[in-house]
Amino acid sequence: MKKILMYIYDDMADFEVTLLAHLLGRNSGYRIISISETIDPVSSASGLTYLPKTSINKVIHEDVEGIIIPGGWKKGYSEDLMRLLQDLNEQNKFIAAICAGPWMVAKSGALKGKKFTTSISAWTEEQMKNFCEEDPFEWTNYQDSRIVRDENIITAMGIAFIDFATEVCDYLGEFKNAKEKLDFMNQFVPGNCNEI
Repeated sequence: MKKILMYIYDDMADFEVTLLAHLLGRNSGYRIISISETIDPVSSASGLTYLPKTSINKVIHEDVEGIIIPGGWKKGYSEDLMRLLQDLNEQNKFIAAICAGPWMVAKSGALKGKKFTTSISAWTEEQMKNFCEEDPFEWTNYQDSRIVRDENIITAMGIAFIDFATEVCDYLGEFKNAKEKLDFMNQFVPGNCNEI
């Protein structure tokens, strides 16, 4: 069974990735492996508790298809996560991040030279305070779009969690063609998705 990593952390916006996890884990037969810095329980922004399957430093990245990163106000970053993202990017594995999650991808260097989107519209003093980090983004590559896919990198705004799930599934070959992809999206918002 093919494996996909899901990075989980305290205060993550779990609603942004649960549809995607359901589609991949239940409908497409992928094994979703939750990872974090430790194997301690993680409390999401919704108040639900998640239990990581393993710690980041025990992941064998050659054995996975890619990683999904939810948004949230994660302070600081993990060196282990940065190394994992760099390794996955070097192996051309997919890296999908939504809402504020792309800042971690940018920090790792995997967004260098890539088009991206995020719910963060600018790196202000508030962002520096919230994330405990200098601006990691190359803003000249920012796209004001709900979803952006550039090679192996998929980024989305937080409101676009359906688009995000759809784009990752499309990247993994879950749709036969553009019409099937559009029909899938229209199940959620009929007539609202006119183009791919």
